[in-house]
Amino acid sequence: MEACPVCDADWKALDVSHGPGCPKNLLEEALESPNGALVRRCFRILKAKDMGLTITLSDVTEEEFRGLELIDGSRQNLASLEDQGAKSFQELLLRKLSRR
Repeated sequence: MEACPVCDADWKALDVSHGPGCPKNLLEEALESPNGALVRRCFRILKAKDMGLTITLSDVTEEEFRGLELIDGSRQNLASLEDQGAKSFQELLLRKLSRR
């Protein structure tokens, strides 16, 4: 086995696991919940739409549609925050066009 050249510790002694309070673990736990499954389905629907798949209201549940609305609203809020720093109408327009 190799040892660390700096502290001479055994490589197996290094712990790179994520603790219970780690945001990565919290996200993974949340995505495993029923609401997390809904969020994953919504993002899959959006990805399918981006790939050119035609999706109608009859293809999604009411729950999925509400999730899609929330995602869209969050994206619009983020875009709005990014647009606040524009110094001119032209810069604002360029920012909006670059997101498409």
